[in-house]
Amino acid sequence: MLLTSNVSAETIKRSSAIGFTPIRDEHTYEKMRDIILDEAKRAFRPEFLNHLDDIIVFRSLTKPDLIQILDLEISKVVQRLKGRNIQLQLDDTAKDQGRNLHSVAASRQSAAIPKRREFGAL
Repeated sequence: MLLTSNVSAETIKRSSAIGFTPIRDEHTYEKMRDIILDEAKRAFRPEFLNHLDDIIVFRSLTKPDLIQILDLEISKVVQRLKGRNIQLQLDDTAKDQGRNLHSVAASRQSAAIPKRREFGAL
């Protein structure tokens, strides 16, 4: 079972070292990871935390990550349309416009699931 949490979302938003700004060094990541784990310990009861096998703190999404997510979601839309005998072809301009959504997504500073919803709604 995989659980996700936004327990430290406010800390991440306030930090200039995480969010949609890539962490450039391991020290910065470790420092942010420690802060997030401390917040998780304050937010969740020890009885709950003791039942978890591991806690993983993911690095932030970068522009290439968002582009890859968009490309995957576009492929899914193309496949769904193909099942309805509709052919969709996107030229480079359309793909570039879609890829520019990363700036909108980054400005909202939210998690990957809402990004997937945004891209899937196209």
